[in-house]
Amino acid sequence: MNLASRSLCRAGLLTALAAAVFTFAAGPKKVTPPPPAPPPAPASARPTVTLQASPTSVNKGDSSALSGIPPTPHSSPSRPKLAT
Repeated sequence: MNLASRSLCRAGLLTALAAAVFTFAAGPKKVTPPPPAPPPAPASARPTVTLQASPTSVNKGDSSALSGIPPTPHSSPSRPKLAT
């Protein structure tokens, strides 16, 4: 009887030790920091528009109609071409 209770006690202690090792060895999960934000996109060229008024001269209190002419594609300032 004494031998059986000793082996049962030993088995219980080993089980408790194994459970403690698995519990504390795993530990809390480490949270990875979020990835750094991507660099901001380069600023694009500002769009331009040409306004025209009709009639071209307006007196104080008169109304005038405005019309906009969108820029043509690639209307940015010309760049010098490189010699090849």
